[in-house]
Amino acid sequence: MRRSSPSTVLVGILLGLALLAGPLGGCDNGGAPATGDEGPGFSFQPAADSLTVLSTGHLDFQITVDPTAEFSAQWTLDGSPQAIGPSYRFIPTNLGRKTLAVQATAGGSTGDHRWTIEVVNGHALDFAFAPADSALAMVDMEARTFAVTTNYPFAVDYSWRYHGQEVGREAAYLFTAAGTGPDSLQLVYTADGKCMSHTWRMAVAPYFPDPIQVVLVEREPWPGSVRVIWSAADHVVFPLEAYEVAASYSGPIDEENWPEALPLGEVAYSASEEWPRALFKSEDGLVPGNYAWFAVRSRDTHGNLSQILVNGQHQLSEVRWVEGTVHDELGTPLAGVEVMDSVLHLTMTTGADGYFQLGPFADFYALTLWASGDDAVWHDYHAFDLSLEQDVTVDIRLMKRWGSDPSCPDYGADFLTYFRNLTRTNAPSTLRPNQFLYRWESYPVQVYIPEFSNNGLDFKDACVQTLAWWNLSMGEEFFQLSGDPAEAQVIFVFEDRGGGVNGQTSLLLPDDKLYGLGETIPELLEVYVRETFSDPIRIQETSLHELGHVLGVNRHALCNDPGYLMYVTSTGVLNDGWEAAIHEDEKRLVRTIRALPQGYDMGGFR
Repeated sequence: MRRSSPSTVLVGILLGLALLAGPLGGCDNGGAPATGDEGPGFSFQPAADSLTVLSTGHLDFQITVDPTAEFSAQWTLDGSPQAIGPSYRFIPTNLGRKTLAVQATAGGSTGDHRWTIEVVNGHALDFAFAPADSALAMVDMEARTFAVTTNYPFAVDYSWRYHGQEVGREAAYLFTAAGTGPDSLQLVYTADGKCMSHTWRMAVAPYFPDPIQVVLVEREPWPGSVRVIWSAADHVVFPLEAYEVAASYSGPIDEENWPEALPLGEVAYSASEEWPRALFKSEDGLVPGNYAWFAVRSRDTHGNLSQILVNGQHQLSEVRWVEGTVHDELGTPLAGVEVMDSVLHLTMTTGADGYFQLGPFADFYALTLWASGDDAVWHDYHAFDLSLEQDVTVDIRLMKRWGSDPSCPDYGADFLTYFRNLTRTNAPSTLRPNQFLYRWESYPVQVYIPEFSNNGLDFKDACVQTLAWWNLSMGEEFFQLSGDPAEAQVIFVFEDRGGGVNGQTSLLLPDDKLYGLGETIPELLEVYVRETFSDPIRIQETSLHELGHVLGVNRHALCNDPGYLMYVTSTGVLNDGWEAAIHEDEKRLVRTIRALPQGYDMGGFR
């Protein structure tokens, strides 16, 4: 606290006090005049018995008698005789406690009285002001207490003045800055009739709460949605109550263009949260596909907003939809199938046409669709990693929980297990890192069979009949005989390659890698039939079996009971006629291969 100079204000006060005729401080002792212990009719002034006086001041004492009569009075100070007469002025000569006594005599009556006087150091009298500096820096709406303290032992009259108006009368005043620029507050104080003043001058600056130092923006799965994260602000002058978040599509946000920015919302302030965050979507005004700048400002309880130091930036995601149709394995639309995505977990149940649509999604996701029918009837299907760079249309196929012949125990009496094993889609392979099903791009498959006879047998004629048997067994045309090898997709070759191999199907095109059957989309296959057969039935059993490989049965079945064409050896499959040569499981297998979409991910079935 800054103390005033004794050589200026306070010395002037004390000198003025010393010249006063009455008691120092202008104090009103009040009450009736004191009377002595003897001799009624004597009155003594001051009435109070205990008095305080500054060492630089004085006290006046007086005796009166009623009725008026002549009297004599002897004054003594600490037992030492002083003046004689009706009055006495006490002028301190040192500090401490003094005893003033008077004894009066009038017409044979006497009266006496004593006062106790405390002499205090008038030269040490001081007024101290807080704040000590009379030139202050404040911010708008800041509240600060101004006060004065003093060792003056008597009452002081205080008057606080602001813009000429009295605003307080206590020794302290709570001042609140209102507006910016130069301002002042004056204290007028009066002691024993002496009027003095002290003035504080303030330079009031605009106030800004603690600014945000870091703004981060993260993408969210909804189109145009973001999560804004920022560093927390601290209390500075006023308590914080909220953060305000805004966006702009035209460039960085600053204090000047803040009113034109898009207000996204506000987040309540929490002192315990180091990194506040908030999710904003298109419902909040964000436009998908735009590039946006984001700013966050702290706001205090007086409505003050922080300055803007940084912006976050982000490319808002585009709107994407996922739609499609759910079919069974043969392409019939399925109703009542629940389709759900892995990102937003949106759900839709297909109608009679099998159609579904989910979204909207953000464009940067790769999501999975889950299609679920009646678990007792259908295998569920998961469509993995659907890129949302564009809108997605997907054909989902569910496979019935067909059983399989119990004579094939290695497949668990489950057709799906049987299907994936024989098509080699139960696991990735060396040249196919997935479980995609590859088949012919178009049907019927064009087959070229050259003229060839040996051992008195017409090999071509025998093999041509097997094309017809496949078509008749399937109830639709899977093969078509071609007369031009250049246009054919399958070419028969009759040779003797030894090694005990009666027949073999090989992939000729594409030939960029040494693909095996089922590892890529076939373009040209070769069917080898050993030319040394002497029995036409054996030619046809071999041809019928190899055509099964041509149609996508890429492995031999682990089923050696009669009626299974695709066992490792086909000997005897025509014993009961061509009508019984192809098992019902094999027919369903080949029919399903043809009906499923090209490259269908068989790993999605559950």
